Amino acid sequence: MLDPWSLKNSVFKKNLARKIYVNKLLRITSAFHALNNEEKKSILSLGIPENKIFISPNAVDLPKYDIKNEKSPIFRIIYLGRIHKKKGLEILIDAFSKIIDKQIELHIAGWGDSDYLKKINHLIINKNLKNIHLVGPKFGNDKHQFFSEGSAFILPSYSEGLPMAVLEALSYGLPVLLTDECNLEKLSKKSFYFRITHSPKNIKNEIIKISKNKNLTKIRKDAINTIKNEYNWRKSARIVFENYKKLINESN
Repeated sequence: MLDPWSLKNSVFKKNLARKIYVNKLLRITSAFHALNNEEKKSILSLGIPENKIFISPNAVDLPKYDIKNEKSPIFRIIYLGRIHKKKGLEILIDAFSKIIDKQIELHIAGWGDSDYLKKINHLIINKNLKNIHLVGPKFGNDKHQFFSEGSAFILPSYSEGLPMAVLEALSYGLPVLLTDECNLEKLSKKSFYFRITHSPKNIKNEIIKISKNKNLTKIRKDAINTIKNEYNWRKSARIVFENYKKLINESN
């Protein structure tokens, strides 16, 4: 809620809220839990002392899942999350309109405001894009199947904290195409991380590049091992526990 993109939206309401109660809340708060360095920077920019901030990332459990068989002729790019203007879906659809290869598909799963959903649907229909499918929300077993059938995950977002859907995709061994605003720079040197910008041309090129990658089996193993070692609940919970214990001891 404190990143630059968020603060630039609904400015009047947010300034009013800060004057009424948010500034007071910030002053009396004993500790701030940031998910990554970018969130920490946003908190620091409000004048919060650094010693009040600790970082513990989100985490996911590894699914019971065998690494995907690469023999399928269809390369399925998947998106799962809110259908919202900040997610960059309009530029993603524009990028797909420039992809000639009909063996590359985009499946968009999620929920959102009905008017914006209609706008996205009209974009797809007006461009006559048969390789894009709006598949609605996915939960439970449906979500498991959705990730299982994906070839890669994409999030061309303008603003994120630490996106859970990306961690879930990695837990299924999916390579990910991400903008810098997804705040996973820590993973940017990994084999499964493909950086994209908000340029439809760049997104198109990166999608084509990843669809032709010959090392996807190794990439999938790297993704799963990274989640197992760096984004597991036991590790994240330990950081939170130690910081809560410290706060309790200080209050006594």
